[in-house]
Amino acid sequence: MKTLYFLFVFAVSNLLSQGWQENIKDPANFYSIREAFLERINSDKIEMTLKKAGEEGEEEQFRRFEFMLEPRVYPTGKFPRPTILLDEWNKFKALNQTGLDTITGGNWTPLESPSGFPYEGYSGRLNCIAFHPLDTNIMYVGSPAGGLWETTTGGKSWIPLADYLPSLGVSEIVIQPDNPNIMYMATGDRDAANFISNPYSYGLLKSTNGGETWDTTGLNYLFSDQMTIQRLVMHPDNPNILMAAVEGVDGNKRGIWRTTDAGVSWTKTSGGAKYDVEFNPGDPNIMYAAGWKSILRSTDAGMTWIQVKSNILPTDSISEDRISVTAANPHLVYLQYLNSWTGGTYGLYKSGDDGLTWEMVNQEGITTQGGYDWVLAVSPIDTNIVLYGGQYLFGSYDGGKNQLNFQSGHVDHHDLIYHPKTKALFNCNDGGIYKSWDNGETWENLNKSLQTFQYYRMGASATNKDFILTGAQDNGTQIHDFLSWQQIGILADGMECLVDYSDPAIYYVSYQYGYLMRFGAGENFSFPPNAFNSKYYAWVTPYIIHPSEPATLFIGGKDIYKSNDRGNTWVAISNKLTANDGVGGGMLRTMAISESNPDSILYAASYVVAYKTTNAGVTWHNITSNLPTSAGCFDCSAISSIAVHPINPNIAWVAMSGYSPTNKVFKTTDGGETWVNISENLPAIPVNTIVYQKNSKDVLYIGTDLGIFCKDSTDKNWKPFMNGLPNVPVQELEIHYCTQKLRAATFGRGLWETDLYGAVVSVDDNEEQSTGKYLYPNPANGSIELPDELINKNSRLIIYSSIGIAIYEGNATKRIDISSISPGIYLVKVKDRLYKFVKM
Repeated sequence: MKTLYFLFVFAVSNLLSQGWQENIKDPANFYSIREAFLERINSDKIEMTLKKAGEEGEEEQFRRFEFMLEPRVYPTGKFPRPTILLDEWNKFKALNQTGLDTITGGNWTPLESPSGFPYEGYSGRLNCIAFHPLDTNIMYVGSPAGGLWETTTGGKSWIPLADYLPSLGVSEIVIQPDNPNIMYMATGDRDAANFISNPYSYGLLKSTNGGETWDTTGLNYLFSDQMTIQRLVMHPDNPNILMAAVEGVDGNKRGIWRTTDAGVSWTKTSGGAKYDVEFNPGDPNIMYAAGWKSILRSTDAGMTWIQVKSNILPTDSISEDRISVTAANPHLVYLQYLNSWTGGTYGLYKSGDDGLTWEMVNQEGITTQGGYDWVLAVSPIDTNIVLYGGQYLFGSYDGGKNQLNFQSGHVDHHDLIYHPKTKALFNCNDGGIYKSWDNGETWENLNKSLQTFQYYRMGASATNKDFILTGAQDNGTQIHDFLSWQQIGILADGMECLVDYSDPAIYYVSYQYGYLMRFGAGENFSFPPNAFNSKYYAWVTPYIIHPSEPATLFIGGKDIYKSNDRGNTWVAISNKLTANDGVGGGMLRTMAISESNPDSILYAASYVVAYKTTNAGVTWHNITSNLPTSAGCFDCSAISSIAVHPINPNIAWVAMSGYSPTNKVFKTTDGGETWVNISENLPAIPVNTIVYQKNSKDVLYIGTDLGIFCKDSTDKNWKPFMNGLPNVPVQELEIHYCTQKLRAATFGRGLWETDLYGAVVSVDDNEEQSTGKYLYPNPANGSIELPDELINKNSRLIIYSSIGIAIYEGNATKRIDISSISPGIYLVKVKDRLYKFVKM
């Protein structure tokens, strides 16, 4: 077996309803999958289902999949080879003579509090939990994008296990009872409700040293296989026998898989999609399996299977089911079916004779969100206590006859299991992990020091380092308002966040498809035209704030809309801008505004076309020019991010996603007429974000699926800038000039920051030159005067605010008018020298 030290790969998770899969023309092509799925959700029945569900329906889960995959597979739609990121990283190290132990750029630390991030105790979604067989204080949890975590304190604190690994999704964890150093980890995200929220999977991994290193096993997949392991169980008497329930697009690989040699080789013992498999607690020869419209039973430890026939169990519109057994009565089996049309369940069923015959005990269905959230557990002490749930948690104290509502620490439940020794109940949900000693009546929060948030975007106050906003998948928007973290807005997927630089009490948060909220200036649901509609706005909708008029906002979808009153009203400043963008286009994904000429110059881009206006939106120009984005180009890539020079608006940079070997970062010096490739030595990996550092030697930072790289004007090549940062995709970078820190929003490991790569000019730097003794008067009001030795018609003068924003540029004349700028501390830069003055 090959030891896995550093691996990034992609896999698509379980696809909820099998019916539409048959319409996929090419399961190995993203665009074929999208076409088939969109045909499904356009049916009247699905539309009614989505409206009834109200929360995260099947389309929302697909849009997560689309957001992550489309820019990475554009333009052909073909999925990359599983080891592409590992291969590219190794190639980069060899060419640049840079080993993992020498990546010293940066000094990254978590931005969350040392005692743990939990505003109200949340840490990010968790998929599964496993218990050490000997020590009840040792437990493991798996997250959808943040890898595997371990506690040795019963949940009081957590550490990432084998942090050198990429931030894999983890769906199942199994520990060998007689030798807990042997562990199995099913990678991927089984609970992505049809698709993926995190694209990292490689089948089943194995460790023989307690999780320090991991090997591949015989149960592994190519990306194009699009498979996930839904359930993994070990034979209670023979640890070499394991059973895996596998689901995915490839019909040849779906089913129940069995190994008798501890994972080296596997045999499929039953076909069809499978979602659950369990051993009978009293007789391991008896097994149960749940799959697509079927319940199976085995009497030879999973070697052969027979479908259970019953007039009681439903047969129509079933997509999957859940099984639960209990040591309190080994003959008892509980069962729930998912209704594929409504997203809810048919009720609760049970068998008292090892699954031979069945009865319905409760017809009350519950709300789930497809295959995204669904749990079922029976008490190991009292067979009448059964708990189950999807979006919310329910249960019964009388064997399921009467259904009760249960409180829980968070919504959307992914794992519910009793500890085999302590009998405590543990729940993994969208908020993290919780423990109950009273069968779910009350819950203890165990999320301290877990850092598994999947962030889309972040925002911060320009002047206060402690005022931070973050937008997270599954957990909406969080705010750190000087003292602690809190949840704000609605509990959906949080997206872009902005803080008004003139008044940090005013800030904006957003959700899917242009859904925008304002706080501080009167809470307001701000809806630009056609908001919350996937046909008009991207999953993560870009919006920005005017750099000198804080009441002015811009938001991008199929067109760009502008608001001059902080979002109360909106007006279009383009007309069908992206109508002809073609494959990969359709709506804007990124925007950037000129700080030196914000009233006129704005850049924007879909995945395939870059645009620019120089007259505030009266006319728009296609500036794609020689950028490699054509849908007919095999090596082309999707545009992911734009940055504009703060002083010269003709200088801009674009970052590119995808795996093209040379097309990662491009620069223009003529406003987009032509572009120069500055990718140089970058590995062929997706670049997700780019930022320019003001008042530096043209320092650029990029966030990629492998971490962060940087360079300045003296560097030909890019340098790794990720010392201390986990191996995790970086979705957004922002520079906080107040503290001279670079911040990174990661998809799976929360928020991080480091000192900047190059020195930043600030009002405290070079005090001898910046005392202002060469400026008169100082403090000033209407104007300042320069000494004669600084006056030169060929010299340029720039005035910077205290946070590094250039607010004026012109010739170095005797008198400079400052009457229009606000009171504060400013820097004047002329002839490469700095002078500080105070505007009264």
